[in-house]
Amino acid sequence: MATPASPGAGEEKIRGAYVGLSNDLSMLENMARHGMNALFTGGASHLVDFHEPEKVKARETLGPRQISNLNTLQSATAEHGIDYWVGSELYGTDDRLRWGLDRTYVQQDGKRLPNTPCPLDPHFWRDKVGKVYREIAKWAVDKSNVPGCCKT
Repeated sequence: MATPASPGAGEEKIRGAYVGLSNDLSMLENMARHGMNALFTGGASHLVDFHEPEKVKARETLGPRQISNLNTLQSATAEHGIDYWVGSELYGTDDRLRWGLDRTYVQQDGKRLPNTPCPLDPHFWRDKVGKVYREIAKWAVDKSNVPGCCKT
């Protein structure tokens, strides 16, 4: 087991890398050896059992696979003394197909992106993003190397 990165001058600093959920974990040993202490991932919104399954058919079978990936990354990072920071995309390209929003975003060059959320759509942000992070918090509550607001 690698030794966790030691804090410099009395304060902890985050030294990390952002990777996809399916990366090769052999990098973790080198990360720890070179003083990196954090791994960041995205894409965890697949954890969520959305309330409108007809809009998220492409995600229906991914929940268990994503949880398995998160568990694998969490235990591997813990083994190397690395904190695991789970993240989620706010709104990906495929989400426009899954979320029926009555909005179209028009880019400066005139390109139109239908079904794009407005920052002022509280129901969307609560249901899509809020739900994802609540599920991440439930999953992480007993995992000591996953930082978050639920830790005591």
